[in-house]
Amino acid sequence: MIVDDAAEAIRAAAVRVAGLHLVRVAESHGRYAAVFEVQPIPTYSKGLATRWHSDLSTLLSSVLDTLEHIQGEIDVNIFSAEMFEYLSAEMLPNDGRPVTMTIKDVAQETITGPRGEAVKVIVSFRERPKKLILNKTNARALARSLGAETDAWAGAAVELGVEPVKVGRQTVPSIRVRSATAAQRQTTAAARTPQQATPQPATQPAFADVGPVSRIARPAEGEDKALFGGAQ
Repeated sequence: MIVDDAAEAIRAAAVRVAGLHLVRVAESHGRYAAVFEVQPIPTYSKGLATRWHSDLSTLLSSVLDTLEHIQGEIDVNIFSAEMFEYLSAEMLPNDGRPVTMTIKDVAQETITGPRGEAVKVIVSFRERPKKLILNKTNARALARSLGAETDAWAGAAVELGVEPVKVGRQTVPSIRVRSATAAQRQTTAAARTPQQATPQPATQPAFADVGPVSRIARPAEGEDKALFGGAQ
């Protein structure tokens, strides 16, 4: 199998999913990924790439299985699909509620997108397999709260929210780090807090989606009923 054949097969499957089209199949150091443009609502679109795969057959199988599962569904949060590796703003609540997660690791990874490949700093979390690609704004916010040494970020509690950001002519939702508390400071604060008689169970992050490919609430009457239930 060659790249052009895989791209043709993926493109043919993608046209059956409204608002989704294949930009290209990327190749880097013997690994392959599919790059899509997704239009969650008519007012904006964004690039979205699959995880890297060691061969074209594995990439093709992953993508075609996912697209077959979601085609024809208007209320599926495609950003939650397992074939996509990174967090997207569409996965977080769009009503202002924050999501707090614990940093597991920080590393550099090569990611791909509509403009090509680039090395980015990536944050992984304990509560969710999807990772956060750090842009300059979020990297600076974490460095201010946790220090410049990323090896010391492990265990920190990070509060994430969604804000509208101007990108070219479009205004798109973007993940923003609202606060971060180092693991050592969390331990100190807990030691100063009186112990409760009955420990409260930990709550799961309040994501807008629930699962690898999941339904989200349909929009109210009069709201945009476009792809993915009008996710913002």
